[in-house]
Amino acid sequence: YYPFVPSRYTSDAEYFKLMGYVEADDQSGAAPPGPGGGGAPVLETTDSFCGRLRGFMLFYAAYMQVDHPRHPHGMSAAWAWVARLVNRVPPNRFSATALESYLKHAGFAMHSAYRGQFGKVLDVVNNEFLPTLEAKDDADIRPVVSRMRTYLNERAFLHPPEGREMPVTDTSSVTRIS
Repeated sequence: YYPFVPSRYTSDAEYFKLMGYVEADDQSGAAPPGPGGGGAPVLETTDSFCGRLRGFMLFYAAYMQVDHPRHPHGMSAAWAWVARLVNRVPPNRFSATALESYLKHAGFAMHSAYRGQFGKVLDVVNNEFLPTLEAKDDADIRPVVSRMRTYLNERAFLHPPEGREMPVTDTSSVTRIS
């Protein structure tokens, strides 16, 4: 997490790149090339960035659940990540998107491993993290808060996420080439 301090960055683009924004595929809004060799490239939208963030978090949540004795990012690392995010990162659209995506895929495994302690973390999310987001009254945050509230109210962490179990058979065992 990098707080925005205007005097620390030469431009908004520098800050956004530090945060992980990438150049947009569509550069039609870019400034025309100037005498110095070109205009500044257009960065992706915040919605696009949040979509990529969601994908990274889904992958990381799946990776942390791999059951291997020498796995460097097992459930203990998952616990540390969630605790660090909830306790040290300010609630905003980005942290909420990361947490929501992560819990949807790793919440079941974390609940299985930590039971009551995981419930306490979810209480902190429900009683502190989400109310802080709601107090911001930002239209872009509302959908994420709504999805997280639904996840918590329906106790979705008690059910394995879709795709967790490998299929018993694969399609190649039943598909025949004529």
